[in-house]
Amino acid sequence: MSVGEFCAAVNAVWAVLVWIGWGQPLLNFVFNLHFAKPYFTVGPFNLITGIILIIVAGLAGYALGWLFAWFWNRNNKG
Repeated sequence: MSVGEFCAAVNAVWAVLVWIGWGQPLLNFVFNLHFAKPYFTVGPFNLITGIILIIVAGLAGYALGWLFAWFWNRNNKG
């Protein structure tokens, strides 16, 4: 559950950055740090899309954490 909460929180922060207008400058900064030209443009903020982003990221993180825990428990009996 912690992985899911972390993924949801990171994407919630990203949604807030897009909402306040800092998404594109941050994306440009990160690309420039990697000696790459910014190729992507951040679209306008949409509340429904932001909520869906956070939910999907949380569910994917939860599934990834469950899969990791299952694999760990399967291979570390003892």
